[in-house]
Parts: sequence; C-alpha cells; structure tokens
Amino acid sequence: MTVSSPRRLITAASLTLALFTISFSASPASAFPSAPNAIQVGSQPAGIAVDSGTGTAYVTNSTDNTVSVITSGKVTNTITVGDIPQGIAVDPGTHTVYVANSYSDSVSVLNENKVTATIPVGKRPLGIAVNPETHSVYVSNFDSSSVSVISGTTLKNTIKVGRGPFSLAVDTGNDTVIVANVTSSTLSVISAGNVVRTIASEWSPHSIAVDPGTHKIYVASSDAGVDAGLSIIDGNRGTEVISLPGRPHGVAVDPATHTVFVANNMSNQVWVINDGSVTGYLGVDWDPWNVVIDPKSHTLYTTNPGAGVVSMVEGNLTMAGPAFTAMTPPNTASIGSTYSYTFAATAQPPAKFKISSGSLPPGLTLDSTTRVLSGIPSVEGQHEFQVTASNIVGPNAVTSRLTIKVLPKALSKDFNGDASTDVLARDASGLLWLYPGNGQGGWLSAVRVGSGWSGMSAIASVLDFNGDRNMDVMARDTSGSLWLYPGNGKAGWLAPIKIGTGWNVMSELTSPGDFNGDTYTDLLARDTSGSLWLYPGNGKGSWLAPTKNGTGWNVMSQIN
Repeated sequence: MTVSSPRRLITAASLTLALFTISFSASPASAFPSAPNAIQVGSQPAGIAVDSGTGTAYVTNSTDNTVSVITSGKVTNTITVGDIPQGIAVDPGTHTVYVANSYSDSVSVLNENKVTATIPVGKRPLGIAVNPETHSVYVSNFDSSSVSVISGTTLKNTIKVGRGPFSLAVDTGNDTVIVANVTSSTLSVISAGNVVRTIASEWSPHSIAVDPGTHKIYVASSDAGVDAGLSIIDGNRGTEVISLPGRPHGVAVDPATHTVFVANNMSNQVWVINDGSVTGYLGVDWDPWNVVIDPKSHTLYTTNPGAGVVSMVEGNLTMAGPAFTAMTPPNTASIGSTYSYTFAATAQPPAKFKISSGSLPPGLTLDSTTRVLSGIPSVEGQHEFQVTASNIVGPNAVTSRLTIKVLPKALSKDFNGDASTDVLARDASGLLWLYPGNGQGGWLSAVRVGSGWSGMSAIASVLDFNGDRNMDVMARDTSGSLWLYPGNGKAGWLAPIKIGTGWNVMSELTSPGDFNGDTYTDLLARDTSGSLWLYPGNGKGSWLAPTKNGTGWNVMSQIN
C-alpha cells in the first residue's frame, strides 16, 4: 500500500511532523550498486502497487487523474480514474485494483484495465490497502478521520480512527489493520471492525508497512526540515527508533527476506534496513516518494513525482545470495598475541558467518554478524577450517580450506620474567648489570647479575638459544671459545656451556633473533675479511650448518 505526497493535499498547518531526537549512530555496512530503470509515466506519480500474481505495477498520476499500467518495465496502458488519485492497492487473488480518488471522495475499482465501479467513501481518501485473505479493502479518509471498509463493490463499514489518517497497512498474519494518524500522532489498530488499540507516537506517522511474518510495524515520519526517522514497533517489546539523515517517506517490507526499504525523499536513494540497522542503499531517480516491492520477483519500484517517473530496481539487487570478497586470514598466529581478521561478503540481506568444518585454534572465535575472527591463541599447533556465509536467499558461500598455524609465544629480551624488555650492560670493571625495562619506555632499578665479565672479548644477548623459552647470553672468551650462559627466567643463570671454539676469527657477534624463519634463535658473525655468516640455531643449544650471508661488512664499525 502506498500513499501520495501531502504537498498537494494537506496544508502545512494541518501536517506538522515532529522532529526525531534519537540518532542512528552505526555506519552503514555497505552500499549495493543499482542502475534503476526510469519509466516515464504521467504527471506527479504518487501511489504505486504491484500485482504479485502477474508482476504488473499500477501507478496513480495525481494531476493527470490517471493510472499507468507497467508491464515488463514499460507502460502498457493508461486508465482514467477520479479526481487526484492517490493511494492504490491490488488484490492479488482477484487481480482487482482499487484507487483512492482524494478529491472525488471515491474509490475506483479496476478490472482488466477498465473502471468497473466507483464507490463513494469518506472525505479526502488518501491511503488504501487490501487484505488478500479476506479480500476486504480499507481506505483512510483524511478529513473524515475514518476508515472505510469495502467488500467487493459495496461499502460495508466506516470506522472512526485518530485525526488525519494518512496511510494504513494490513497485517494478514493476524487479520488486523494499522492506521497512521498524522494529525493526532497515533496509530489505530483495527480488528473485527473495531479499533482495539491506539498506540501513541511522539512523532507524526505518515507512511506505514507491516511484516506479516514477524508482525513488526514500520512507520516513517519526517519534518519539513531534515530530521527524520523510522519507528519499528515489535508487539509488546516496545518501539525502536532509528534516525535517517534525509526525509523518509514511503516504506515497504519484503516478506521473504524481512528487509525494509525506505524512500529518502531528499536524495536519489532508498535505504536498505535489516535487523534495525541500515545495511545499504539503492540508487533511484530523484525525489523518491513511495516504494513498493514485488514479493515474488523482489523487484522494487518507487514513484518519483518531481521527475515524473517510476524507478524500477531489479530483484537481483534487492536480494542476493552471499559471495565472499575477503576470505584470506593470516595463516600464522602466536600464543599470547592478539589475532584479528574480518571476512567480507556481498549479500542482501546481510549474511551470517559460521565455522562449517574443522575447528579454530583455541582462543579464537568467529562473530557470526560482525564477521570478525579474533582472539588470543592459547595452544600451539595447526588448525584447518572452512567458513560459510549464508542468508535466506542462498546458495551459501564457502571458503576454501583455511589454515592457521599457532606458533610459540613471541619471545622478547626479557631476562627477569616480568614480560618487559630488558638490557644487559658490562661496565669497565667487568661487572654485568641488568637494567630492567618497565614496559613504558623507562627503567626499574638496575641489578648486578655477574662479575668477571672483563675476560670476555664479545658478548651477545640472545632471545632463547637452548629452547627453554628464557633469554640467554653468548660470550666469547680471549681464547676464542664461545660460551652459552642460559638464563633461568628470573634474572639469574643456569650453568654455562661451551658451544664452540675458534671464534676469535670473528670480529663481531650479534643475534637478530629468528633470522631464517624456522622459529629458532640464530647468530650472525662477521669474520676478519668482512664476510657475514649466519649460524642458524637448532632450538636445542646447538647449530645447523653456517651460510655466508654477505661480504664487505668490514666497513661497518658495529653490527646489532
């Protein structure tokens, strides 16, 4: 059900829409590309409806007093109706079209593209809706503050509602009608021919849609300015309000995907809303006013009165199965270090993500909505898994088999075990001092950790040479022997071990950590000719075969 622009029908004094004060803070997740097909119709197109059985769209042209019939994206017929037609609705079971003629105070009944009956209703009918289950027709009469109930071609009932009923929608799931009363800022709920509930609104509601599956009510409200919003009424759970930067007018729900579409009258866009959040936009022609979606083809239509056209967005843009656009997380992680990767997939409605096979490393989790794989790995090892993205449309998208190898906790030159990087320094008397870092760019009090180190011609601190996860020190004595001084992780030492001889041919020793990528600590040494040698550690306090890694390094005074 759609309703026309109030600009021609209602004065500013009679239509004062309140401002929204609750802001929508989340950023839209994505913008879906669209290339709307602009269909030229009559002057000032207002209301629009789709026969889901035939795929035919019907548009009221308010200043031409006509209805345009659109088939396969083209106007195939034009039908003259009453004075200033506004709202329009179709009964998909009988293919009967009903048109609210706002200045004729009547409803035109169309069958086979002809006016077959004209039914008098209340004053200034604007909105109109059909219950496809009962075939009852409901008409909101703005000046009469009433709803007319039509069966066939007969006016069966008139129900008083709030002041200024602007639009209405049918909830076929529970056989109720919800009426948006713009002047009294209320919603009237009609059941069994009576108003059974009145819902107060802080803002003036004007466009309304109902999801028959969830029974959620969506109400668009706006002001002459730019403050605007969408109210989502969910039974006894209350009302959620999101602000929409612009001027929302028409609102429609796809019952298959539960996606909500809201026309932004101040732009060339239709907001796409899922689960109460804006998840994208659809581009349409300028001045979109009312919006409707074909529940079978999922094709979306908007009326654009300023442009004199109807915009048509194909169903493959309003709903689409998921397709991954980012699915290559880093294949290594370290115990104790934060890991994070965000998967991405195009989908409408947005996809949910899950681990569909295999398992994640302990400490990592995948958020099904945010798509973020994150956590702090706690166990070393290799894990394989697959991620599936799915939505109601399908088919599911599945990644290839992914692998994350969790490496041991990243080492630092932490000699005392407080998880902060430290410095060892030898003074002129041969004393060895520990300068503990405080982890914030400063120092704790220095501690003497050795004496007699003046007998060493070279000293190099290493991350961990013997595989016990504690910082060690290598030192060469004056005879050329190389010694390993294993740290105990508590600012002290284990027994030293001689790990080599003949090292007095080396003019410089330094440890870069793991230089060859095998996770073990290595040593770099420069010989007297200037050649640089890599001595790969085996992780057990000994060596693999050395390799020459450069020449000409004797021009460097020091290597660190």
